[in-house]
Amino acid sequence: MIEKGISPNVITYSTLFQGLCSSGRWEDIDPLLREMGVQKIPPNLHTYNILVDAYCKEGRTKDSQDVIEIMIEKSVPPNVITYSTLMDGFCLTGKMDRALEVLNTMRNNGIAPNCCSYNILINGYCKRLEVDKAFNLLRQMPVEGLKPNVQTYCTIIHGLFRMGRPAEVHNLFHEMLKKGN
Repeated sequence: MIEKGISPNVITYSTLFQGLCSSGRWEDIDPLLREMGVQKIPPNLHTYNILVDAYCKEGRTKDSQDVIEIMIEKSVPPNVITYSTLMDGFCLTGKMDRALEVLNTMRNNGIAPNCCSYNILINGYCKRLEVDKAFNLLRQMPVEGLKPNVQTYCTIIHGLFRMGRPAEVHNLFHEMLKKGN
């Protein structure tokens, strides 16, 4: 590419990061970041979010948190995607208390959670068979100005079925229909 006179940009590098992370080539991440520095191409929000997501999918939430700290140091503020991805990483590793801390950090930083943010937490609780905590989040969504979607309801319904609570499934299903989901 460079030999052809085409200079890489942040999109090029982000694509490379996505590929390296997807193929588990973690040893190539730091050299590529250094190369970006030499080329004077700073990572952008999308680049950092790729790294946060990849680390979380590997269960490496500490590395994801380190990336977020670097983002803040470099004046690239995390967004709802960044924080929701970190919450998902904590849910995947069974650290629901940490996932809730991230939700609160997000709010404290002036970033409103979205439906996806809540669905991540609801799914995390349902996988742990803590459906009552998932219900609490469902009831909190309208307070945040959010409308639960079909995924929200289906996740809780699945959790209720797994816990042997069919009467509540029936009630929640009808609630979903009334609300037009």
